[in-house]
Amino acid sequence: MDTPPAPSQRGAGRLSTLVHAGWHLAHYTAAVPLTSFPLRHAARRALFGVFARVRRRGGRRTKVLGIALDIPAGVHHPGLDPSSGFFHRTVGPMIAPGQRVLDVGCGAGLGALVAATRGAAVLALDAAPTALEATAANARSQGIAVVASPPEPGQLQTLTGQVPDALADPAVVGSDPWDLVLWNAPQRTESHRAAVLDALPTLPTLLGESGRLLLLVEKGSGLEDRVRAAMPFEYRVVELARDLGLRPAFRVLCLGFDKEASRARRHAERKRTKAAKAAVSRRKWEGKGENPAAPAPSSDEPVETQP
Repeated sequence: MDTPPAPSQRGAGRLSTLVHAGWHLAHYTAAVPLTSFPLRHAARRALFGVFARVRRRGGRRTKVLGIALDIPAGVHHPGLDPSSGFFHRTVGPMIAPGQRVLDVGCGAGLGALVAATRGAAVLALDAAPTALEATAANARSQGIAVVASPPEPGQLQTLTGQVPDALADPAVVGSDPWDLVLWNAPQRTESHRAAVLDALPTLPTLLGESGRLLLLVEKGSGLEDRVRAAMPFEYRVVELARDLGLRPAFRVLCLGFDKEASRARRHAERKRTKAAKAAVSRRKWEGKGENPAAPAPSSDEPVETQP
């Protein structure tokens, strides 16, 4: 006969169940009928933050996705943000050794460290010097080399830059296209969403024809529809992943060059060019077969007379 658990064990089990349920409730607070996106955004993150702290993920020293992070005050805390874990679990498998990866708004460096540990050459970009210092310190603690020059595979470089201006500045992001650009952009205010839209015209130089920008959007912010409407010519948006639940709150969008549309456009242009050339050749051929009447002699030329 099994021995019943002690009262302390039962209490600990109930607390663990309560914390686990609260964790998921915080993650899917989008089901709460709050009419305003800012209110829903604040409520979801507040609840998520409470239960993250209960589960000891909200301290200055924490571990997210198996990576130990030291997060100073004033720097975005990925352990308290319900979107961070989902975003980096999604984009991590897409990073291959040797790729050039740009982490926009790196914060404490979770995305940059995920990419560098997979063998990518990483540039971490943020407007806050404190965030860049935290990223560099966390990288060194993981044995990742932090360099001042353009990084090699497995290395990381940090640079200060304000989005969207930095993305259009070759002195910051360089002139060569990036293989992957990671951007878990804040979306709570209109200025945050406008920064994402203002960065879209830089995609042709930032990505070229083979690069991809992986962007996290939050349901209810309206950002996804605006991004789709503002994409540059021959660039498109594909939904890469969404979190699971009754009311999914987050999606990861993949932005890149539409090779199929470009190929179709070039094919249509070739057809039009061939049709125009064929029409010109046809007119020339028809003109040669008409045998027009000989022109009358000029008055300056002598007229031959028959004897």
